[in-house]
Amino acid sequence: MHVNAVLDKRSNVKPNTRPGADHTLTSRNERIARTLVAVLLTLATASRVNGAERPVMPETNNNELLRQVQDIPALVAQRRLTPAQIPNPHWRADGCTACHSGKPTKAAPRLRDADSERLCNVCHEALAPHGYIHPVGMPMPPAMARRAPKSFADAVKRGGGNVTCVTCHDPPAQCLPERAKERALNPAFFREGPYRDRTELCFRCHDAEAYARLNPHDQIDAQGRPREQRCLICHQSVPRAQGGAMKVDFAVAGDLTKLCTGCHVWVPHPGGAFAFSSKEGPNHLVAPSAGVARRMQQAAQAQGITLPLDPNNGKVYCGTCHNVHAQGVLQGAAARGAESKNRLRAPQLCVTCHDK
Repeated sequence: MHVNAVLDKRSNVKPNTRPGADHTLTSRNERIARTLVAVLLTLATASRVNGAERPVMPETNNNELLRQVQDIPALVAQRRLTPAQIPNPHWRADGCTACHSGKPTKAAPRLRDADSERLCNVCHEALAPHGYIHPVGMPMPPAMARRAPKSFADAVKRGGGNVTCVTCHDPPAQCLPERAKERALNPAFFREGPYRDRTELCFRCHDAEAYARLNPHDQIDAQGRPREQRCLICHQSVPRAQGGAMKVDFAVAGDLTKLCTGCHVWVPHPGGAFAFSSKEGPNHLVAPSAGVARRMQQAAQAQGITLPLDPNNGKVYCGTCHNVHAQGVLQGAAARGAESKNRLRAPQLCVTCHDK
């Protein structure tokens, strides 16, 4: 409907003749008319952006695009094709033409481009940059080449001695009908997959020990001395005795739970013999009631343990129940639990706070 037609209709609206209603309805009709005008003006100009006609996305013919994949980057750059419209040729019987110029054989794959990086990036670079996932185009270091499984090393050789997409991905898996069943568990056709964790794929070539996560709780060296550098993961400075008391500061301000949840991500924490996989489980990270606080103090004295609360907010935190220090770092009551499973401060920990 043309904008003027809306305005004409607005001028012909007859106000309600009931006493006291004419002003209210007239105002309401004016608001409705103004809203309609704004909507229609928006629609009238929606096809223009900065004075230029907005490109209209044509309907795509997937089969045609798969035969002419070399045109995809230009079509995306010209905004004649969106990344969402790029067809996925993998795991489909009619997708061969995206990569092959004819019927491939083991002896003659008849790839559209001998450079596998260029071939993959015809589509994948238009979809999204992939360089941040893993660099390509560089030679595999000799030590890594010796460590890598044969199929990975052979893939590097096929790439001219360089790491390429096919080092980690095994394209024949999604081409050959007899391997179609692998799709369910290995949709990205990772070489020698499937893998439970993606890092398992990484460690086929990379040295897992070199990428091992630092354990901040491994605090005693082979000679029984504290690894003081580990203290600085959680503390601003190495705790020292001053005037008969320990001077302790922390690497976070406020809630000490933050020190733990960077690695241990279950919040609320599982409790007792139960393992809760959602946030609907019991939340222990709260300030104890007066009754619970009294029981904690009594249990600590009776069992010769400590049950510290967060000094910033008085709440239970991870260190209340778990001794985060390795055996030998602290002495006395503060050392209890360091040798136990899960470093629990007491064998029957729950009853130090809760009634049986």
